[in-house]
Amino acid sequence: SHIYFIKSGWAKVSIENNSKTLIIELVGKGSMLGITSLNHKDVYNFSVVALNDVKVCEINIDIITTIMKNNISFSSNIMRNLNKTVDSLLKKISSLYHKRTDEKIAEMLVMLANDIYLKQSFTITLSRKEMAEYANVATENLVRVLKSFETKKFISLKGKNISILDSNSLEILSKR
Repeated sequence: SHIYFIKSGWAKVSIENNSKTLIIELVGKGSMLGITSLNHKDVYNFSVVALNDVKVCEINIDIITTIMKNNISFSSNIMRNLNKTVDSLLKKISSLYHKRTDEKIAEMLVMLANDIYLKQSFTITLSRKEMAEYANVATENLVRVLKSFETKKFISLKGKNISILDSNSLEILSKR
């Protein structure tokens, strides 16, 4: 019944199935949640959990659809956001099925640096378990690959602090 517009902060969008959780997307400022429900009123089986302080604006779908009917520019912007959501999900599906564990983790690190934290050194708000859920790998494999990346001097790890030392190698690995 509503769309949520993130004004600030970061959240994870996940699907839970029995005992397994898959983080399908990390969303932040400017993201719209629930946009796929514009033309139908289905219940969605995903959860959104804040990773830090998040401010959202809740907008009734009926208001959005009324504005869309009268404002082409607004409608175009909504469609761009919807396309962005679909593109992100298609990329995630492709990654899940076609990439090896190290490639998934490299892709996640590149995304965290370039899209979430916007810098090469950051303090991560995700736990190791959440990072594994995002990459769709076992937590043990995530830890093993992170240690391997550290040995290869791709990254430096100090607790929750991650520094990307060789972004080129991670980019190449993530694009396989």
